[in-house]
Amino acid sequence: MALLGAGHYAVGNIANALLYDDNLASIIENAIGGAGNDTIVGNRVDNALAGGSGNDTLNGGAGADRMYGGFGNDTFVVDNAGDAVIEYTNQGSDTVLASIAYAQHPGQHPHRQ
Repeated sequence: MALLGAGHYAVGNIANALLYDDNLASIIENAIGGAGNDTIVGNRVDNALAGGSGNDTLNGGAGADRMYGGFGNDTFVVDNAGDAVIEYTNQGSDTVLASIAYAQHPGQHPHRQ
């Protein structure tokens, strides 16, 4: 129950208001992949996505996202000026598919397309 002010209350489930297409995964802000080849897609809020080992594809969605590749040949989709790709040396040959400029971090060595 939410207090609306002046003695008025509303009853409901706030999670339902945040769902996209009735998908519970749409309210998750952060995700960590496993040992396989993962495809992780964020939503419109700021996400932190970590691929783990494997050849992963990370797409943060519309928010200003932090994407961590890990071991394997990873692909990052960058479409927000606030997106950051974090990948360290000797963890694979990675690719950034960027429609705009993206944040560089120390130790990061992906290839830009």
